[in-house]
Amino acid sequence: MEDIARCAACGENRELCQSARVDGIKQPRICKECLSEYMRTGESKVKDLHWIIQLNQLDDGESIENLRKQLDEESLIGEGK
Repeated sequence: MEDIARCAACGENRELCQSARVDGIKQPRICKECLSEYMRTGESKVKDLHWIIQLNQLDDGESIENLRKQLDEESLIGEGK
């Protein structure tokens, strides 16, 4: 089954390519058109807002929770705690 949701690069609702899970967080998924553009130019156009909306659309609560924890930890490190 192919997932259709917001592309993390262009923001359009399209069929998405697969991606890996790193540290419990599903990495941004992009559509075939954006993947082709990335392969041609080498320039990533992933936008964090599109990625977060994508995780929500795909009901990936595990990734959202792990991302939140990671951001909390980074903020504590930045504060020197």
